[in-house]
Amino acid sequence: ISYRRTENELLRVGDVVAMTLAPFATAVGATVLVVGGAMSGSWDLIEGPLRSGLFANRPLLRHSMDLRPAAMIDDAALVGAALEAERHRRGAN
Repeated sequence: ISYRRTENELLRVGDVVAMTLAPFATAVGATVLVVGGAMSGSWDLIEGPLRSGLFANRPLLRHSMDLRPAAMIDDAALVGAALEAERHRRGAN
């Protein structure tokens, strides 16, 4: 696979994700978009294309929303499960 082809694929992924998320982010007035899962694990590759696709032709969104990777990439599922178990233990359904 050539570098150019890989770069084009990443740009397309960024555009598709951006087209999906931008209307929702705008509608709810999001100030931060945190990217998790496999995308955050590939942040060095996906950040540029995602940022380009998300903020292209959306100057208001570009200046009002921060885009960042999840801080707890490896532990998020475990922490979420622990919080849910504690919530369940306390009887909060």
